[in-house]
Amino acid sequence: MVLLKLIAYDDRPEYRLKDPIDINTILLSYPDFERNLIWEKYHDLYQDEKSHQAVGLEVLGREIDQLLRNSPELKVRIVDILNRAIRQESDLAVLMIADALHETIASKVQMLIHLRQGLTPTT
Repeated sequence: MVLLKLIAYDDRPEYRLKDPIDINTILLSYPDFERNLIWEKYHDLYQDEKSHQAVGLEVLGREIDQLLRNSPELKVRIVDILNRAIRQESDLAVLMIADALHETIASKVQMLIHLRQGLTPTT
């Protein structure tokens, strides 16, 4: 779902203002929702003392990477969407803020960095 939301938002950001909030909701929920999958299949990611949230977002990135394994062009596009948001060349991170009292642009950028890390693992 997050993959589709990223593409839809990137295609028509002026019409897809709800997509960043939906992306945020998915990114916040995924690590707890998929706790068993994360622990069973990706427990090695915890060795760097990352938080469960960070590991969960990296796992989501890895799962998306698996979906994109036969579509390198689409993977490049998704990584580009994430890179632009991380560099704040798009409004995605800003529009992901659902609770301005407790969330910051920096926290949303960090979430996107963890997601991207799963798509572009360094190991």
